[in-house]
Amino acid sequence: MPHPILAALTLALLPLAAAAGPLSPVILATGDAAMSDTLTGRWVVTELAEATLVPDAPVTMEFGPEGGITGRSACNSYGADLDISGHDLSPGPARMTRMVCPEPVMAVEYAFSRALERLSRYEILADGTLVLWGFDTVMIRARREDAAQ
Repeated sequence: MPHPILAALTLALLPLAAAAGPLSPVILATGDAAMSDTLTGRWVVTELAEATLVPDAPVTMEFGPEGGITGRSACNSYGADLDISGHDLSPGPARMTRMVCPEPVMAVEYAFSRALERLSRYEILADGTLVLWGFDTVMIRARREDAAQ
């Protein structure tokens, strides 16, 4: 049986919650199961540690509802298992196609592969930016594909 004070408080707050409408998914959100839902979808990398992105060689990440990640790594396609617990990430080994591209593109691909291996946590900022951390270092910044233009 719910506590009487909590029940009264819930009843008092329901009209306020209804008036406010649905919550925006771009609010800073970390550390719960709902966060995994906000990761689902396709992201375009806008910044990458240890490399400068090359025009016309996009780096993308698509987070699946089951926790995997796939995309383009500048030159090749890739996929990896990704365990998500709260805001913590634990990537499995990446699987990649093996095409060869010009050296600047390959440098981006190498840096992205290293960043994927190091991922440890993430956050989504209020402006919608996805920030992927490797311990205390920002490894990747990305925007949802439809917001990246």
